[in-house]
Amino acid sequence: HPVLSTAFTYLTFLVIINAFNLIDGIDGLAALLGIIAGLFFGVSFLIAENWPYAILSFSLVFSLFGFLLYNFSPARVFMGDTGSLFLGLVLAVLSVKFIRTDVQLFNKLRITETGAMAFAAVFIPIMDTLRVFMIRIYKGLSPFDRDVNHIHHILLNKGFSHRKAALIIAFSSILFISIAYLIQPFGINAIIAFLFIGAVLFLFFSKAGSNSKPRKFNGAKLDQVSLIDRKRLKSKELNN
Repeated sequence: HPVLSTAFTYLTFLVIINAFNLIDGIDGLAALLGIIAGLFFGVSFLIAENWPYAILSFSLVFSLFGFLLYNFSPARVFMGDTGSLFLGLVLAVLSVKFIRTDVQLFNKLRITETGAMAFAAVFIPIMDTLRVFMIRIYKGLSPFDRDVNHIHHILLNKGFSHRKAALIIAFSSILFISIAYLIQPFGINAIIAFLFIGAVLFLFFSKAGSNSKPRKFNGAKLDQVSLIDRKRLKSKELNN
């Protein structure tokens, strides 16, 4: 139905844009996830001979590579809200176009479930956003309140550095996309089920077995310092 299709498209844009804005919490993470998703879409559109969207995808990827040189920990520049929202916008455009592309054009890649594969490409930011929203609502808070329940906060509190936490999450994204691709013959329901089960296991192993103390930044616990404050403190350190 045209109305439902339009509503779903708006919802897709809203969710992906905000998901990438919220996942941009540590150095290099949003850029890495954007590169991975952009490469997936770029190769797919290239094989499908959809040149405009292939160019858009690879333009995004190479832009992010250049940016990552200065954004990877220790970061010298930051993406900020404008950058992360724009990244989410471009990936939302690519996701919707990918879903609406005739699956026959992806025959060479053996992609049969375009909706599920597009979801897998941006799954980690979406999963993390939905998870923290549910936690906040469960606690009686606004879903838009700031907290330290994001997946990167969990890894930082386990003692991982920004660099290692970003790489772990990026590798997990590649793993989710790869396995989703391999289990396409079992249908879209199997892919969605795998993604959510995989997310639960990832979160379980991220939280389990850690006796490390929360990481500190300039003497303060990580959960007591906002991202903006960390940027200001880091900027002061670089200037001194």
